[in-house]
Amino acid sequence: MKNLRILSLMVGLSAIGCGDELKEPTLNLSSETKSIIGGTPETGFSSVAMIQYLEPTNDGSIQVNPPLVCSGVWFDTVDGDAVLLTAAGCLWDNYIAETDGLDNTTPGLDGVEVFFGQSAVPGTALSIKDIVFHRYFDGGALGSAPVGNISDDLAIVILDGAPLTGGPAPLIENGQTLELEPGVTEVTMVGFGLDNETDPTSWDSKNSLTVPVNQVLDFHFTAGTATETTCQGDRGGPVFQNINGIETVIGINSRIGDECSNTTRRLRLDFYVEQFIASYVDCTLNQLPECDVCDFDGACSEECDVRDWDCELRAFAGEVCEANDDCERSNFCAPALDNADFTYCAEPCVLEGNSCNSSFECTDVESIGPVCLDTMPSPGAQGFDCSGNDVCISGICEDAICVDTCDPTEENACSGDFVCGPSRVKDDATVCLGIDLSSGGGFCSAGATGSSKSGLWFLLLAVLSAGFTLRRRYS
Repeated sequence: MKNLRILSLMVGLSAIGCGDELKEPTLNLSSETKSIIGGTPETGFSSVAMIQYLEPTNDGSIQVNPPLVCSGVWFDTVDGDAVLLTAAGCLWDNYIAETDGLDNTTPGLDGVEVFFGQSAVPGTALSIKDIVFHRYFDGGALGSAPVGNISDDLAIVILDGAPLTGGPAPLIENGQTLELEPGVTEVTMVGFGLDNETDPTSWDSKNSLTVPVNQVLDFHFTAGTATETTCQGDRGGPVFQNINGIETVIGINSRIGDECSNTTRRLRLDFYVEQFIASYVDCTLNQLPECDVCDFDGACSEECDVRDWDCELRAFAGEVCEANDDCERSNFCAPALDNADFTYCAEPCVLEGNSCNSSFECTDVESIGPVCLDTMPSPGAQGFDCSGNDVCISGICEDAICVDTCDPTEENACSGDFVCGPSRVKDDATVCLGIDLSSGGGFCSAGATGSSKSGLWFLLLAVLSAGFTLRRRYS
């Protein structure tokens, strides 16, 4: 894992003494995974798979709880091996246990089995051969991925073999844009698990459900009703749309909260096909001659307009950069609005509705297009929250905010509500502090931590008539 992107891992499947447990599955209802309620039993959609996995333990022991359940969909076959899509979160812990496990008894990918058919019992299980996670899935090991997390909960799984019957389901074509109209377009969701969230025995069979689309966003959509939606066992399962008479996979059920909800996010595959799915299958697995060096082909090229997915991860939105090539998604290293000497990566965005996170604002930049620019104070600049000097551009963190050095003889040496005064943490330095309350240097910082990124702390002196008690108050 020296390369921070997650490449496919060849796994030699070996017995760890838990194979028999997987043959007689019992749903673990404490899982975060969900499956279909309000649906009907489904005998078709042979491409839909049940994925059972033993959850890794922290102490290296074999999991004693029943296996967890997710769903997936078979969409291609390469060299006789079925290729599936599922939610990255279903198998992330097992992948980490495989690569960084405490010992060889911790279930990794050898604790995963995949079943096709109406149910897992009776059934022939297939094991996992390779797996690749979406580059920006925030599983914990990739660090900060502000445009990732929920939006990128996607993984490609290569099985060791393929089902003897049935075949892969067609995906939305590369370059095709989904046409989804809320309240009008209907989609079909298929998965394994509970069909009644109050009945813990109502699982282990494939169910389907046709429901209207509710909301369409940039990277995902929602579908279903309060009583007809996905629930335990269906994370990673497919969403189908009938396109020109063909049931086509257009989405994957993503992260879900504690309740069975119609607000569950369904990943829009039209956003992921070109750069992730098709690029990996065509260029890494099949190694087609038409693949470009900038495709997901297993070899890093530093000469691409956008970051090659075969190269190491670079900086994300708001993270420090020195040049455009340092930035992961947009190849745009932007100067901060309040400090041109501080440059950070600005990620692409959608102007309508401001698709940027937290303090970022979607701004149309000439020759670049819409990108997320950080509003003041920018990271490390004057007024930015800090816990140590290394966070600050100036190298001075005072009263929990970064402060710039200043010349007290200059007019307007500091901007906004800050005034130039002697530092209390660095000898012989004058810095931009809060309001000057006395000539003796009673300064406090602007930019309190807690309620906001750059809140204002005011130090008030109140001389009480009885005893002249000095009291400090923050607002």
